[in-house]
Amino acid sequence: MKRLLIWVGLAAWLLPAQLAATGLPDPTRPPSRHAGKHVSSPVSEASQWHLTMTRISGNDRVAVINDRLVSVGGRVDGARVLAIRPAAVLLEKADGRFTVQLSRASVKRPSAVEGEGR
Repeated sequence: MKRLLIWVGLAAWLLPAQLAATGLPDPTRPPSRHAGKHVSSPVSEASQWHLTMTRISGNDRVAVINDRLVSVGGRVDGARVLAIRPAAVLLEKADGRFTVQLSRASVKRPSAVEGEGR
């Protein structure tokens, strides 16, 4: 009986902390393009695509488009990824090809290439 009371007391003590933690945002998650906004009308083709980042490392090329990690050949929201460049991604849908660009403010210089020492 004493053990049961200890377990019930421990659960009652930990439950409020667990419930409070469920409302905390994940600090490592990329910002959502719809955070704090309610989108009720259809978006135009130009504003439908949001390129958050690109990473090119050797032959590995990945990008985050519309909060989804994609690589060359992958698909995002009905479009196929044809190419990933340092500041842009080439996509293709049934109606043609188009490029999604990083905003100018988010483009950073590439890191130094091996053997280029400073």
